[in-house]
Parts: sequence; C-alpha cells; structure tokens
Amino acid sequence: MLQPTNPFRTSALIENAIKKYKKDNFDSLISVLPVPKEYNPHWVFEENDKGFLTIATGDIEIIPRRQDLPKAYIRDGSIYLTSAEVILKSKTFYGKLLGFLEASDKIHVNIDTLEDWNRAESLLKLNFCLIGKIITMNFKI
Repeated sequence: MLQPTNPFRTSALIENAIKKYKKDNFDSLISVLPVPKEYNPHWVFEENDKGFLTIATGDIEIIPRRQDLPKAYIRDGSIYLTSAEVILKSKTFYGKLLGFLEASDKIHVNIDTLEDWNRAESLLKLNFCLIGKIITMNFKI
C-alpha cells in the first residue's frame, strides 16, 4: 500500500523495499524512521492513576545513559507490504514484521494536517531551488 499522504518517496525506495521484502523471510514490511534518542520510549513517561509519572515501557528503572538506549523506530507511512494471506487471515497489515529504514527523514513528510501540507510545500520549493542551482551550474560548465 502506498498512501498518497507520503508524496516524496522515490521509485528507488519502493523497488528496494520490494527487493528486501522478497529476499527476507517476512510476510510484512513497513517503512520506518529512527526515533531520536531524546524521544526513545524508554525515556517517555505516562501519568499513572495517582498522578505520578511512570516509564511508558513499563520498566521499573530508567536507562540512565542515552548511549545504552535500544534503537527504536516509528512507522512513517510511506510503504506497507503485506501478504494477502496475512490480510485475509488476521485482518491487519502487520504479520511477521520487517522494518525498512528510509534513507532520510529530511525529505519525509506524512501529510495529515495543514502544517504538514505547508512543510511539504516548503520542501518542494527548496528542492526546486536546489535542482535549479545544479542545472544552472551544469549549464555554465
């Protein structure tokens, strides 16, 4: 599934995801982005029923050093590959799941809000400006 709310994925990204999906023994693949260390779920807190903060993962003690935090990822909504069997049997896109890391979060946008739309427009303008400079530079040579 390729959602229209992710307009900047490339054909190379799609092709690489399909190759990885076929190569590895998984029945589902989603594109992901790394969670920045400061937002790692092991450093996220929830308020309990008494109003105290507890670690959202359910851990008793917090991991004190960011260097010791496990890698964490968020699904970015660009690519979902799932076998028909998983969808028919489980009614979900998520089976034996493989994460596929996008090349860059710098050009990623998932358009759900007006703010997302504005960011997408800014990225487009920036990209056109950069392409224009490259073409101009190449033309002058």
